[in-house]
This record gives sequence, structure tokens and C-alpha cells, in this order.
Amino acid sequence: MIEDEKNGLYDVILAKELSRLARNGKLSYELRDMCNDHGIHIVCMDNSINTIEGNTNNFGLYAWLYENESANSSRRNKQAKRVKAQRGKFVGSHPPYGYGLENGITMILPMSSAVYFRTI
Repeated sequence: MIEDEKNGLYDVILAKELSRLARNGKLSYELRDMCNDHGIHIVCMDNSINTIEGNTNNFGLYAWLYENESANSSRRNKQAKRVKAQRGKFVGSHPPYGYGLENGITMILPMSSAVYFRTI
């Protein structure tokens, strides 16, 4: 997106919210400055930022809020996975081959449930 911006391939960035463009304040400010330098507008659908209408007064506040929310969300997710693992529950999307889940706990599948391949 940054390369396309520098090549002038668009003139407006439309985003759901500022957090969808950058995860930290530094990158948010860099993106804002690049857009200013190339005459590109940033419009967020949550009405937080709209450079077309000159609505940029709270840019720093939103950048800070979204950066903090991203860090808090990451911390909450890691803590939830840690607690789940400490309780012996499976943490992941699919158990390894030959294993299944029973009440959230990883169990070895019985021989009749697993598929085995034999080379002839």
C-alpha cells in the first residue's frame, strides 16, 4: 500500500478505523505524514479521522487508544491461553494427527479411529 501511495495510485484511504491501518502510534504518524506529503486523504468509517473534512484534531488520541487496545487484547489472549493450558485444556485449532479432543482435553485416538497407511 505504501509503494502504491508513493506511485500516486490512489488519493483516499478508507478504513473501518485507524487501528486497521497501523498497530502502533509510530506507524500511525508515519502513515499520516506520508499521506500528507503525497496529498492522500485518510477517512475512517467510525468518524474518528476524516482529512477531507479536516477532522484530524484527535489523531494522536486515537493512535494512542488503538495502540493500547491492541496491546491489552494481546495480553488478554495470551493470559487466556496460558490459563487454558494450565488446566490441561488443548490450545490450538486442530489436535495433532492421531489425537482427538474429549471435553477440551487432548486424547490419543483408539486404533479403530485413526487412519493408518501402509507401504506395499
